[in-house]
Amino acid sequence: MKCKRKESIALKAVGKLVQNEAKKVQRKWPPDCMGFLHQPKRPAKK
Repeated sequence: MKCKRKESIALKAVGKLVQNEAKKVQRKWPPDCMGFLHQPKRPAKK
């Protein structure tokens, strides 16, 4: 009985950690993949 209770507590804790991480990633702006979209014009070589 005690083993199942410990597993339950551990699963709840891990679930909360995963939810918090997902919320943090969701709020992040701009996303990491946006860096390649902005490429300034390079000066022309003479």
